[in-house]
Amino acid sequence: MKMITAEEIIAEYDLILLDAFGVLIDSSGAIEGATAFIDRLNKLGKEYFILTNGSKFLPEESALGYQKKGLEIPSSKVISSGGLLMDWVHSENLIGKNAWVLGPPSCQKVVEVSGLIPVTLDKEADCLVLGNQDGFKFPEDMDKVISRVFHTLKVNPKFQLICPNPDIVYPLGKNQFGITSGAIASLVEKSLEALMGVDTYRFHFLGKPFSPMFEKATLNSIGKKTCMIGDQLLTDIKGAQNFGITAILVETGIAQRTSDFSLIEPDFILENLIMKSSK
Repeated sequence: MKMITAEEIIAEYDLILLDAFGVLIDSSGAIEGATAFIDRLNKLGKEYFILTNGSKFLPEESALGYQKKGLEIPSSKVISSGGLLMDWVHSENLIGKNAWVLGPPSCQKVVEVSGLIPVTLDKEADCLVLGNQDGFKFPEDMDKVISRVFHTLKVNPKFQLICPNPDIVYPLGKNQFGITSGAIASLVEKSLEALMGVDTYRFHFLGKPFSPMFEKATLNSIGKKTCMIGDQLLTDIKGAQNFGITAILVETGIAQRTSDFSLIEPDFILENLIMKSSK
């Protein structure tokens, strides 16, 4: 497996795309080396974007959270799956339509900005937005949602399921992990399949490994040598390779050089973002 260093990445690539959790931050704060790496990119004027599957906040709020952890990342450099919801709403002609929303109050704001109207389960809706894995009671609220979606699909087969974040798990810290909204989406899909006898009803995903996020990040960078630094094989690495850019696995998150690469193999392994010149 080919190794690469943080210095080599900065020297080699014109556009650097980075995941957030497991690459720059975890639940305890900024990961070692991340602050100096971002500072170097800013100082050099290097083009970069943070591609986060997080859908709990808008890019402005995500950037503020990074800044509180010591990462000087402006909101213009953040592309989040939640921030892509507006594009999806417009493409599906759902502006002004009602939506059931799973997640904390911040997800309600994300949905409102996208053009949808968040409503409670006792009102009719045209879609379900699975915004985040927290902010609701499990399994009580899930039971209500699955029941409501099932009965709605029987009379409105055009009802839409949207989950901006495809991640199944994310790193909480060293050797600690948590489930994300992608895992909840899988539960809803399997429940509907069991109830309806078909696997027709699937969620629309906007984050990695799907293309919308990569398309937005590279919109004005056609022809530039681009790489993606991530810690998850199924989202960061697979998404980058599907989009035709260099995929670099960093070992500060979920996957490691000892992981099974039989199905997905990164182009390079990066031990961490620590630069020798910053030690």
